[in-house]
Amino acid sequence: MGDGFGGWLGQLVAALVAVLPLFIVPVLLKKSLDSLPGLGNQLSKLRSKAPSVGGKLKESVKKGDLAKGMAERKANRENTRQARQNLRFSKKVTGEGRFGKAGQFMATGGPALTAAQKEARQNLISSARGTVNAYEAQKLKQNTENLEAKLKTDRAAAVAAGRSFNEAEALKQYALAPNSSPEERSAAMHLMAQRGNISEIRETKAVLTEKKDKSSLAALDVAISTNAGSIISKAPDLIKGSNGAFKDITASEIVALHPSTAQAHVEHIQQLEATASTATKQLQTAEASSDPVERAKIPILKDVSDKANEEYGQARETIERALADIQNNPTLQAQFKGESRSIYERVAATKPKNPIGFAP
Repeated sequence: MGDGFGGWLGQLVAALVAVLPLFIVPVLLKKSLDSLPGLGNQLSKLRSKAPSVGGKLKESVKKGDLAKGMAERKANRENTRQARQNLRFSKKVTGEGRFGKAGQFMATGGPALTAAQKEARQNLISSARGTVNAYEAQKLKQNTENLEAKLKTDRAAAVAAGRSFNEAEALKQYALAPNSSPEERSAAMHLMAQRGNISEIRETKAVLTEKKDKSSLAALDVAISTNAGSIISKAPDLIKGSNGAFKDITASEIVALHPSTAQAHVEHIQQLEATASTATKQLQTAEASSDPVERAKIPILKDVSDKANEEYGQARETIERALADIQNNPTLQAQFKGESRSIYERVAATKPKNPIGFAP
């Protein structure tokens, strides 16, 4: 009985457990389904809002920094491309393009026959020259700024290592360094010229002349002529050449000379003296010869000798007069000191007759 009742109860419990989910699931499912319309409404709202949110985001991007940056980059690329095209054309017009004069002929419209055509052609060339010069000036400015930053770093490194730093010498090294780019060498030359580093300019020129480096010598000449204002009083021969600088030099100009220029002046006079002496000896030799061939050279040798002696005589007269003016002028006498004065004094002391007229 007990076992029967227990067995019957166990069967009833098992049946209820098996049947229970069938009653509960529909209720839970109904409640879940009842919530779906709300969820659907939320999804619908999100879908309806999505285009407006995307549009706002897209509009924000258009008006934001990213869009502005992209637009500026695009404009810069276009400006750079246009500037390069203008530069290439300008160089063709000035004859500096790949095909030289032939390219210039084509770029300027062919032959200019009438006065109006010639004027228009010249105006075009002048305008193109301005474009090229502006580009070169900007490029040089950037290169000099880069080099000045290097010099600052070099100076800091020297100070940190307890070493002295000579900027003029450093510029000379950059101007001559084989591993420097042509742009960096040019920048170094311009900075030397701007700062009036006369000794370093002369040393650089001497090294380049010995190496027969024509392109670098041309770059140095450009640097000197471009910065003539910083050089002319200290080293007029670098601008005008020896004859142009020293032929009519005055007392006030002599006292302003850099010592290396005073040395160059003295060497110029000595060279004129040596040339005159050689020409005179050659003439005397021909005059003393009985050889008809040698004697036939006498007229030419006489002209050469007369010209050489005249140039030397003028140079001597000029320096004698200028140095005498210095001696007679207390103000100039006070300014004429240091190494420049010593150079002239040493030369005067080596000449028994004091040919340059300055008493030691």
